[in-house]
Order: sequence, then structure tokens, then C-alpha cells
Amino acid sequence: MRKCNAITHALLNTSTNIHILLIQEPWYNTIGTARKDSERQGIDMLGGVAAPGWEIHYPGTDNTQRPKTMAYTRKTEHGKDQPRFTTSMRKDICMHLCVQILDVWIEGKQWQVVNFYHDIQDNTSLSTLTGLDIDATIPTIILGDFNTHSHMWSLQGTPRSAWANKVEEWAASNLLSLVNEPGVITRKGAQHECDSVIDLVWYNEAAIQGTTFTDLRVDWEGSLGSDHAMIHVTGSVSNPEQDPDTTDPTGFLLDPKRKLM
Repeated sequence: MRKCNAITHALLNTSTNIHILLIQEPWYNTIGTARKDSERQGIDMLGGVAAPGWEIHYPGTDNTQRPKTMAYTRKTEHGKDQPRFTTSMRKDICMHLCVQILDVWIEGKQWQVVNFYHDIQDNTSLSTLTGLDIDATIPTIILGDFNTHSHMWSLQGTPRSAWANKVEEWAASNLLSLVNEPGVITRKGAQHECDSVIDLVWYNEAAIQGTTFTDLRVDWEGSLGSDHAMIHVTGSVSNPEQDPDTTDPTGFLLDPKRKLM
């Protein structure tokens, strides 16, 4: 979001088909003043853009540091036909301004969502991400601004980032699959800059086996003028295309096409 207040407000107040919104480089500034005996003028209260229909989730921060990631979850309105889910921050797993882990519970199923911003001025941002061991049993999606160029996903001729091997090795060790279509740009370069593919989406093996996340779409219109595209992903608790179980409890395989009428 490039710390833009107005665009964040517009996004929160115009999005009707989004239930979880992950932002990198969010607006975070003074939202009020709190009283304090030792400060005559009070002290500034810092926070992100707020909207009535959304809950804000901050990464690990002591409120004096600017978070580089933030998440919003849509509040469930009584009587509305909306998916009912709960979200909790996993600060017990990770406490970093650039890495945010959320547990999502929906219809008794658990997902894990990792929101990431690679701050190339902060060496600890990438090392914190690559230090995570992704739970292989929980459907997990990792997405965000990786600020990394690699022959695996970048445009042809783009120089490889010196730290790209760290991302690739971490993904391989955690059995993560890159979902981006190679070469499809996610950031438009300004003037002398080249277009690039730096906003990445990864699924773990559990998410792929359960077809938990599908339909990745790069949406430039929805980005409301940002130099980064909005990326949509659909989450589902069941796979409607999955073949029914035809295993008989006796141990025989049943062929429904040859059943007796």
C-alpha cells in the first residue's frame, strides 16, 4: 500500500467479495491521543486505517515501531449469508514486523496464513521467514512482497537476487509450491524501473492435496492505482470436484458404472 491512507480506506470500503485482506507496507500513524500524567499534551496513539466492517490484526509490535504487514478480516454480520470464521494471531510462533502468521478456523477446519514483506533494509525480515518450519499437516498459504528475483518466476533477463537461493531452499525444504504463473508481472516499474514479479504466493502440500486454495488471479483494476497488483485467492473447506469414496468396508473396490439395477 506504500503507506497510503486514502487508498487503504477506499479498498476497505469498496471491497464486497473479500473476507481476509493482507497488506504489506500499510499506513500506520497517529489515530488519537491518550492521556498521561507525565505528558501535559498527552501521547499519540498509533494505529492503522480502521473501517466499521473490518477487524485489524497487527504483527508483533510494541506500538512504537511501524509494522510492515497488517491483516484485516471482515466482521460477520448477523443474518447475512457470509462464511463464519474466526482468526487468531500466532505471535507465539513469530514476533516480527514483517512476518505475520494467522490461524483461520472455518467449519471446524484450520488454515494457516502467512503474510510477508521482505524489507531489504532489514536483514532479519527474510531470515525470520526462512527460519519458519511450516506445519505439513495444516493447509497453509504464504504470500506477500518478497522483493526477490529468481529464474523460477521472474521475467526473462531479470538479474537474480543474491538471496534468491535462500527463498528457494526454504520453499523446497518445506515442500512449498509456487502458484504464480512465471513471468506474469505483479509490480509495474516507474519510469527507469523494469516491471517485475516480486509478489509471490506459495501453497504447502496439505493445501494442494486438499485443494484448499484455488483461483489465483492478478487484479490490476482492484489495486486502485498501486504499483503492485492485488492478488486474489479463493479458499474452500471442501473439494466439490473430488471423486466420491467408492471403497467398500469389506475391502472390495466398487465400480458405480457396473452396479445392478
